[in-house]
Amino acid sequence: MKKLLIFAVVLLSIFIAGCDGDKAIKEDASLIDPTVAEQNIALIVEGGFTPEEAIPINDILQSIGLQNITKFEGSPKYMEEYGYIVSAEQLGLAVMPVYFNLEDRTVKKIVYKNVVLYENGELKDTIASGTITDREKSRAIDAAENLIRQQMKDPSSAKFPGQYWVSKENSVVRVKGYVDSKNSFGVMVRSDFAVEFDSKITPISYTLTSR
Repeated sequence: MKKLLIFAVVLLSIFIAGCDGDKAIKEDASLIDPTVAEQNIALIVEGGFTPEEAIPINDILQSIGLQNITKFEGSPKYMEEYGYIVSAEQLGLAVMPVYFNLEDRTVKKIVYKNVVLYENGELKDTIASGTITDREKSRAIDAAENLIRQQMKDPSSAKFPGQYWVSKENSVVRVKGYVDSKNSFGVMVRSDFAVEFDSKITPISYTLTSR
């Protein structure tokens, strides 16, 4: 606790003085609760960085959508090759690798779900492109059921067991599952389906395969 209070005092003075960085990143970071920022920076400092180095690192992490960091672990010796592992409330059980330039200890690249969010001083994307909300998930499932039901020989017979795999990557939402319905002979058969939606949950494509 004493350690955190010491960091808070040091960091508060540095925040008041200001720091260099990309304008967009600084604007995004300014929206974050200062207390949360201090806690984040304390974790980064515990990872082997100075407070002065930690502030721009935290600003970048906040600009890609991370707020409450829960873990920042790695080795300064291998920061460029293996990076640091970051966990945060917004990531759930997932983790995010952050790679650094070994010479000046600045952020080199951040990758999340195979998408480059930040690289060499340029903000390319945010975690929102790969993070699905409960509302998006619910809407996507409903839309997938409606779309697949329309493809059935007997739409009224379609039954969805409710077992789905829903994911999001590069702002594309994917829903996979299966449906039972009557074929041309009136026999119930099972088919696997996969539907892709854009960020507005508008269908992009779908596949439907009978077992």
